[in-house]
Amino acid sequence: MSKINQRLTQIAIELKFTQAQKMRTDGTVVATNIHFPSDNSLLVDGVRVLSRLLCKAKEILITDSKIHLEQ
Repeated sequence: MSKINQRLTQIAIELKFTQAQKMRTDGTVVATNIHFPSDNSLLVDGVRVLSRLLCKAKEILITDSKIHLEQ
């Protein structure tokens, strides 16, 4: 079903029936046990996100510093 929806969306965009600025979804609720995050998993997630953001910042700062040094 997912592949059919993706293909229909692609065709609609190609034929300019839609600009695909909004998407509506539907879901089904299933009963399950919820695993609440522990302090350790929250810390690991925080470190992972900070690491990713710092890598992006490093790339931007290196690029900006090269531009300023060339001027």
